[in-house]
Amino acid sequence: MEASPDTELVKLLHCDLYRKIHRHLLYIWNFWDSLSPAQRTMYVRRGAHDNEVPESLEGALESWRRDFRLVPEWNIKEIVNPDSPYFYIRLRLRAERPLPWQVQFGHSVVTGDWGRNGDHAFISTLINEKTIRHVESSTNSWTFLDPERYGKSVKVEVKDMEKFLTDNKKLIDAGLCVPLSTGQLIIRRQALHLLCCNVLVDDLLQKIGWNQPITSGLDTDTIALIGTNPAVLERYIDYWYLSRPEKVADEKGRKPPLYNDKYISVSFFDAIHDAVKHTTIWNYLSEILVLFYTKYTGDAQSTIILQEIASVCDLEFNRTQTILKRQMSTTKNGHRFFKRIANTYDNGNARIVLKGRPQTLASHDKQLRYILCLCQPRMTAWDAVEWLSKLDELYEAVPSKRLELDIRVIDALSDLANIVGFTKMLSRAFHMPRHSGKENQRFVNGVTELEKELSQLKSEIDLSGLASSFTIPLQAEVASAALNEFNEFVIDKTGTTIGFLYCDMMLDCAGSVEKEVLSVQGDDAQTTDKEPNGKGVLSQPEYSNDPKVRVQERRWREKTRDREAYKRNFMYECPPAELSAAYTAENPPPLPPKPFRVQPSTVEVFSMIFNSEEATSRPIL
Repeated sequence: MEASPDTELVKLLHCDLYRKIHRHLLYIWNFWDSLSPAQRTMYVRRGAHDNEVPESLEGALESWRRDFRLVPEWNIKEIVNPDSPYFYIRLRLRAERPLPWQVQFGHSVVTGDWGRNGDHAFISTLINEKTIRHVESSTNSWTFLDPERYGKSVKVEVKDMEKFLTDNKKLIDAGLCVPLSTGQLIIRRQALHLLCCNVLVDDLLQKIGWNQPITSGLDTDTIALIGTNPAVLERYIDYWYLSRPEKVADEKGRKPPLYNDKYISVSFFDAIHDAVKHTTIWNYLSEILVLFYTKYTGDAQSTIILQEIASVCDLEFNRTQTILKRQMSTTKNGHRFFKRIANTYDNGNARIVLKGRPQTLASHDKQLRYILCLCQPRMTAWDAVEWLSKLDELYEAVPSKRLELDIRVIDALSDLANIVGFTKMLSRAFHMPRHSGKENQRFVNGVTELEKELSQLKSEIDLSGLASSFTIPLQAEVASAALNEFNEFVIDKTGTTIGFLYCDMMLDCAGSVEKEVLSVQGDDAQTTDKEPNGKGVLSQPEYSNDPKVRVQERRWREKTRDREAYKRNFMYECPPAELSAAYTAENPPPLPPKPFRVQPSTVEVFSMIFNSEEATSRPIL
């Protein structure tokens, strides 16, 4: 038996919608009920391809687009009507009823009657009226739509046809065993309708979430905020989820199915991993700079240290440039300039490249051209200075140009500008070598090995049971459960937490650099148990190349780890065991911050900046 191409998509979409409706129906319905017809229309349209949604049932059935005819009930007139529970009924029916039940029973699109008016009856009517047909027509192939074999097709030989029809008579009479062409259209109809419902629900939950204020703690460290503030964790996941590379079309204009909760799990993994990696890079740069000032005695030693610093700065630049490309390629203004390379991945993420030269792609828009130049391959921090300077000059001349950028692109540009500015500052203080890519790559090689190991795990993590909760104000207990599940998954697969994976690697590299500096100085005897700042380095064992042995070695190290000593070097362990969410009489919640008194004009400016109305731009049909 072979499964239909849409079968797995239908099952995933059905599970996703069920979870969202099961948990958040009250949120969704109260918010939907508060919207005017014009606002409802906006939400329905902005999730559709080119904002095209049929105005009425008749318009959908007469449309030249096959997908409109397959789900004619998805039309503006019926969905946005404030006096009709039409949308509520359709949503719950698709979410709560099993797929085989939906094939047999339902709510008639035309008459509105209940009974045997399911997807099979509707598709049969279209076929009989010659309104629609499937391109694959075979009288010898049949599709099962019963619970055990839903979506699977079988080809029956002519000599076996009579026996097949006899054995499956009950299923055929019930509409759960149908010719292949009919079965494919039924599954396609279910996929489209579930897709429409999922995208609209996602947009509604997204809006509900964006309306909630973010309150950050006193600790501004990214890891601390992600581990203690559910709102920050939610926004960080959102940052990665909305920019997933699968949203970008490949060379042939194709996009994989995007609308299921597995991408939430991947985005969660990417968010935590990038935060830890980012923090590790800057902690390591701090350690190496301390080493430079405490151990530098001559040109030979300085060359070793500065070469290591140059390679790490180049690594951070590549990280921020990759994120800038990722964010830019999934925005309204930038997506048309990028393409996804099919079946090609970088650290588990689909590769995104420019379609051509920036000067040709965006000759009409200076801001776009400068940002696209920053996304070019083989760009370095030294080259980026020119384009960031041009952007700065443009913003001084035309300040309003900044407002055209998506907030995600602004964040990515800020991170890239940080490392470019840092590299430029170092070059003024020292004679910084250009990163050769061949020597002194201790830290870069360590990060590369960890990324390779972790990227293999990313596709395995499954947080689908918690995924739908990330689309509304994230509750502390849900965030805690997700972080704990993530932590347990990483420990089970690698032998330790993701924080200590990077921590051990960082300290190993710092110790290795120090030993080389001291050996050049002819002071090998002093390299034992000395750290760059003179407090005693924690020498790291070299782990086995065998994955299974390496995991066991890490687990052994967890039992003997001096956590207080590590805390001096690495001020986090990600993720925490639980969030500080449950308050009691002995542990009361902190007092809210005192409000600032500002002019009404100031309130208006901040409201304009932070009250984002941007759609998630996920086409449906």
